[in-house]
Amino acid sequence: MRVKNIYRCNAAVRCSTPAPPSPPRNVRVTETARDYVILAWEAPQSDGNEKLLGYEVEKSMAGGGGSFVSAGYVDVGTLSFRVTRLHEGCDYMFRVSAENRVGLSQPAATERPVTVKLPFGESFFAARHVDILILHNFLSVVERSANFWTTADLLPSLLS
Repeated sequence: MRVKNIYRCNAAVRCSTPAPPSPPRNVRVTETARDYVILAWEAPQSDGNEKLLGYEVEKSMAGGGGSFVSAGYVDVGTLSFRVTRLHEGCDYMFRVSAENRVGLSQPAATERPVTVKLPFGESFFAARHVDILILHNFLSVVERSANFWTTADLLPSLLS
């Protein structure tokens, strides 16, 4: 492109061609549960000289041949997403692409597979030792811990 300076001023002319944005940064899992995870990320470094429109979120079962399917889409102001319909105990990979009017960025993925499970391992009650005692109109729940016992007498409150 040639530009003729008819005013004899010294100015730099900068031309930019719209392009897809760069990938989102720092894609990570911020919460894991039995059947969902919450992903978060940072905006891409470059918008490709076009206004960002939103983010495409995808999921894939780890070891499943690498085929990703859409998990959802969020607008440009949202930098997190709850990915649902996951199976407990399975490993997943996640990736996020930014989008502008020109198209999608290259995806940015989680660093390693994520196992979908409760964050503290076993079920809350499976990890506890509880005895239920019923004696003379009293219902007691006794929890045994390493160093102490906790009881709660429930039946008198239920009868009142």
